[in-house]
Amino acid sequence: MSPPDGPTTASIATATLTPAGAHLVWIQATSTPGSLPRLVLTGIPEAGLPETRDRIRAAVLNAGLRWPTSAITLTVAPQPLVEADCGLDLAFALAILTATGQLPPQALDHQIGALGELGLDGSLRPVHAGDQRRQALAHAGIRRLIIPEATDLPAAGRPVLWAASGLAQVVEQLRIGDVGCLPDPGSLPTPDLERMVVLAAAGGHHLLLTGCPAPVANLASLVVAELLPDLDATTAAEVGDLWWQAGQPRGRPRTPRPPWATTTGPLPAGTHRRPGPVSLAHHGVFFHPDLTRLGPTQLHLLQTVLDTRHVDPHPSSGHRPWPARAQLVLTHPDPTPARLGGLPDRLELHLPTPVAGPAPLGQG
Repeated sequence: MSPPDGPTTASIATATLTPAGAHLVWIQATSTPGSLPRLVLTGIPEAGLPETRDRIRAAVLNAGLRWPTSAITLTVAPQPLVEADCGLDLAFALAILTATGQLPPQALDHQIGALGELGLDGSLRPVHAGDQRRQALAHAGIRRLIIPEATDLPAAGRPVLWAASGLAQVVEQLRIGDVGCLPDPGSLPTPDLERMVVLAAAGGHHLLLTGCPAPVANLASLVVAELLPDLDATTAAEVGDLWWQAGQPRGRPRTPRPPWATTTGPLPAGTHRRPGPVSLAHHGVFFHPDLTRLGPTQLHLLQTVLDTRHVDPHPSSGHRPWPARAQLVLTHPDPTPARLGGLPDRLELHLPTPVAGPAPLGQG
């Protein structure tokens, strides 16, 4: 692949840590052919520049790739790093390789992100606080995330993960356009489940899956979320404000995808200061993998959400309730569950037939 003739720019999403938590940053690389070779990094603390520059250069060369022979400017946006962060190495390298024509321009779309420290030999190493960073990227609308193989993150959830052992493998897969598969109805294990998921997404219906393995149900909930249309600007701002109040940085995602939220244990309603997981799925999808873990009070909370589209953590406090206009995808391990109260009657779609599984989720 030949380098471009004029200045070119490439960018990719990643996430860094601050005292307030993880937040999205964009790495932008600009190549200027014909200029003297040098690497300029802006938005990185001065103390971390030499080590970052040397580590990325060694990794690129040892992965069998070409180090630029012209000027490259790397920029961290929208704000400079508080301190050097080796978890951004992979994003730096991919931006450089795309700006210099070693990766096709379409390889890095605005819905893909990268996390990983580069070894001098081009290998990939896990990053600190990977789950926090993943959540920040999910909030920003990133749908696929490249991570090191040894990263300890659950396969379920957003963004869809694609794991690699080193920079050379990542570049090879990006060149052929094969980095992570977004969930789609065809990835579900049975035609009945596929039909139910499509109906749920098309009609805005709630879905109860009984006798369904949790990994399969999780995949079904992600497919529902992927089938929903993008949020408009007003709704995206409303969702962004809820996530900000839950601790995520304020900001509107470039691609305003409907949110997806879950909790595996008891269902917290939130507090008057911070919304809970059902409210974080406002205008998106809330998934719970096992209703047997919820007591009568929490089941009643879900019924209230279905009736009022709000969550009120403390009804007698006088505080404003949190909005919760979410589609529910709920799972019960028993094909004929009991003691769910009036909840099943409020869910429009119910698939009681056990589903053989589990299905693969997003790796590969």
